[in-house]
Amino acid sequence: MIENDDSDGEGVQVNITRLVCLPPGHTGKAKKGHLIFTAGFEGGNLGKVEFISGTEYDIYARPDTCNPRHRLWFNFTVSNTVKNQRIIFNLVNFSKAKLLFSEGLTPYIRSTSRPIWQRMPKEHVYYYKSPIHKKSRVLSWAFCFDKEFEEYHFCLCQPYPNARAIMYLDLLMEKQFNFVHRESLCTTFEEREVEMITISTLQSPSERCIKKVVFVLGRICPGESPVSYVVQGLIDFLVSSHSVAQTLRCERHSVFPKMLMWNCEDFSVDNTCYNHDPL
Repeated sequence: MIENDDSDGEGVQVNITRLVCLPPGHTGKAKKGHLIFTAGFEGGNLGKVEFISGTEYDIYARPDTCNPRHRLWFNFTVSNTVKNQRIIFNLVNFSKAKLLFSEGLTPYIRSTSRPIWQRMPKEHVYYYKSPIHKKSRVLSWAFCFDKEFEEYHFCLCQPYPNARAIMYLDLLMEKQFNFVHRESLCTTFEEREVEMITISTLQSPSERCIKKVVFVLGRICPGESPVSYVVQGLIDFLVSSHSVAQTLRCERHSVFPKMLMWNCEDFSVDNTCYNHDPL
């Protein structure tokens, strides 16, 4: 369901890279507590920040490339904080009204000294119709920055960038399983490789043709980052020494071609939805 059909609230077409958000009328260098926003990294998304007060900011998701009506994914960092600084963030330009935030979904958070992603507490997150934002649906969360010299990272859900997929496949091939085969299926418009691995005890493609084949695809929509973790977990199981895994990959059973990230093109440019054929 698209809430806004026009271009109002779509933000801009580039990600923020080290934006120092100064109070109106401030001159000179930024001080501690003047937040610095960054989304200039793979999978990052933040198009605009508005200073509302010393304790509140309106933020805007960058719209998808070539599809500005899609605005959902957000992934950015905040730094230059003061200890115990309390801030309310309002994400104000979602393109959909019906989201799982109304069912208890909350953003992910991690920081420099606590690199493990975790969900924010439900009692600190609100999803509602905002009368001061043209009655649009707004996601607000209250957060206390408990440390100085720390970078805090906020995201819609735990990201799985294309670089991680490549690193995972490299580590998998270093184990030299004789039943794991890696190949480049094709390249995208921007010359990124769409890679496929095949798990089978049969060595040649002609031999594999006589068996049942199970295809497992991940990330048709680039915003579905949890899918990549599911596919990675499935691969880890199928190459393990578990008796079920050994049975599944033996000659009497199926071949398992898999791709962790089918739509690596859209994800690399920080899109949420499938916008074009990656092949």
